[in-house]
Amino acid sequence: MTSNKAAAGTLVGTSIAAIGLMAMHPTGEASDTLISGVHGSLLIVLLLQASALLWILRASSFRDLNASVFFAAGTIATIAAGTLNGFVYPAMRAYQEGEIGHDIFDLVWRTNQALAELGLLGVGLGFALWSVSLFKQGDKAIAVFGLVAGLAPGVLLLSGHLGMDLPGAMLAYAIHVLWVAVLGVSRWRRS
Repeated sequence: MTSNKAAAGTLVGTSIAAIGLMAMHPTGEASDTLISGVHGSLLIVLLLQASALLWILRASSFRDLNASVFFAAGTIATIAAGTLNGFVYPAMRAYQEGEIGHDIFDLVWRTNQALAELGLLGVGLGFALWSVSLFKQGDKAIAVFGLVAGLAPGVLLLSGHLGMDLPGAMLAYAIHVLWVAVLGVSRWRRS
């Protein structure tokens, strides 16, 4: 199997895994083990998907390099947000009532939200910039879908029509994952 086919298969497989894990996403009342397990699994899936995307859409122009940088920065912010929600928050819940003030929980939540928002914007800009290159390469349908998938969640976020609470994040991430899956299927067929 070629590296391109392996990367394309990784995009499809991680997209399916991400959707499954997002469907299992725990709420604040879930056990710490479940919260950490789902978030940790999502972070591994995210890293595998990122490596496959960076391989398939590797820079052949300055615009592609910018896409990779925005995508990488967004991925790092998303990983940080997932680490807060999946590991820091459960660790804080282990303390006795009153040992950690609600202001600290609020700070962790607000930091999570800021990182999730930055992550969404960075990844989305990366997708949009890569899509311009895909359009120029003749992958017009995937490129148009990539532009919409990359930019629409960010526009909705910035205009106040989408939050990064659980329902909003699920919608935004599902749009991103769907584009990644379509790109993966396309590249699988091509390689």
